[in-house]
Amino acid sequence: MKKAIPLYAILLSIASLFLSNGFAEDHIQQHFPEGAKMRIGKGAASDITFTPDGTQFAVTTSIGIWIYDAKTGAEITVLKQSGRGYGKIAFSPDGHTLACATRNSERGEVQLWDTAAGKLVTTLPAPTGISSLFFSEDGTKLACAGTFGRIHVWEMSSETPPVLVTDIRLYFDSWSDAWLTVLSPDERFLAITIPDWEDKDFSIQLWDGKTGERLHTLKGHTRSVTALTFSPDSKTLVSSDEYETMRVWDTESGNLQSKMKWQDRTATHALAFSPKGRFLSSGHDDRVRLWHYMLGEMQQWDYAIGEYQNIMALKGHKDAVYRFAFSPDELTLLTVSKDGTIIAWDTTTGTQRFTCEGHQQRIQILVSYQKFHVITHNLDETGDLKAECKAHFGEGLRLADWNDILAYHQAGGSIEDFITELKIPLEYGNPDDMEAIPNTSYRISVNGALRWQGNRHYFFARHDHVKRADFLAHDNIDNYLLSLGSWFGKGGFALCYGDLNSTAPPPELPAEPQLID
Repeated sequence: MKKAIPLYAILLSIASLFLSNGFAEDHIQQHFPEGAKMRIGKGAASDITFTPDGTQFAVTTSIGIWIYDAKTGAEITVLKQSGRGYGKIAFSPDGHTLACATRNSERGEVQLWDTAAGKLVTTLPAPTGISSLFFSEDGTKLACAGTFGRIHVWEMSSETPPVLVTDIRLYFDSWSDAWLTVLSPDERFLAITIPDWEDKDFSIQLWDGKTGERLHTLKGHTRSVTALTFSPDSKTLVSSDEYETMRVWDTESGNLQSKMKWQDRTATHALAFSPKGRFLSSGHDDRVRLWHYMLGEMQQWDYAIGEYQNIMALKGHKDAVYRFAFSPDELTLLTVSKDGTIIAWDTTTGTQRFTCEGHQQRIQILVSYQKFHVITHNLDETGDLKAECKAHFGEGLRLADWNDILAYHQAGGSIEDFITELKIPLEYGNPDDMEAIPNTSYRISVNGALRWQGNRHYFFARHDHVKRADFLAHDNIDNYLLSLGSWFGKGGFALCYGDLNSTAPPPELPAEPQLID
């Protein structure tokens, strides 16, 4: 007879058309991460940029590089090379070269493509986690910065291979909490945030990108810095934090020039200047604010910072906006959201020109077993995980529930197979020091009478006798030890339940938890 799960355990917190079709076909092979079963959508947008003539724009994802018509938003082609995902992207000023950072392994790379021939010319060894990539205005240099304080600059020539002329490596006591790194357009400044949570120090370090010397420490933010951007002339750095302020800094002196405090808690996820500095854009939870450079006397707007006033609140996305691209003439702004859409806005009127869909932030199934499916990308507690499962996998799925697992076992399902096939993780990797493996547990819901009510989600993991204190329920099914506990603001992977080929949603679960006989 199978062991019963105690009721208390369940109740406990439980470049013009330079990219030919032939090129796209040569590199159209699908590549999936290890263990992935299928892919849905075009991939979350890593970066977005216009071609120099403004007629097209490119979007990089973990799948490939998508090329769109900048006037209509129509998809032109997609570039895919087996074993490669793509991050930062840049076009040379003459449009002849496309540079793109790849994300195929721990080793950093920048690929250079001949846009006329549609062929890969060369691959340059580069820092990992490239956070900045751009050509100089005259096209004679290509610069990139990695997330771990590494700067590379190459001299570019149409007649000779690229030559590495700058290789800067910055040294720190610890990089464990490094978050943001941004290189200024003139390569002079590298801005870095290394938050000190214990001492509540959220300062920004400004380094010389040519010598590797630290120039200034910019202090003032009392919350974690979420976005950084340099002005086109590199004289100004704008920073924002979780929900309190935006700040403008003089890069030469390191002095604070202006500060603006939000009237309410407003999270800022992205910042970007337009090419000529006429506009500044800021991305928030469901909208974009467009800031205009004002000459002379300021007008009466809700918000102003430095010489910029917020003139528009662009509403159209349903989730956080995290990437921007301005057209060369500054008349169009592209905004990328976690809701999977890219919207083109008229910067003069604030109207929408077109919308591109399919670039969901969470677009892959990592593993599947029977009707259980795991999304590969981390999901935030603030998101609706039930809606996420349905949005990405169709009407036939919903967020899995603890009772789905119990029902599976009651029907004779093997918990050993369940754990093995779904790769249910151990929450602790090192029992000696109880070092938790971050973001490994899956997220599920719990129906029934709960001590804590609300739309919360819950950890689901194995503990194998090493029990986390913040897991309030630990159970044994056929000698396999499982944990179910509260989620304290961490990200994780959603465990979804249902039939991938069905348009009918799976039945809702009973109001009371089921027990195993």
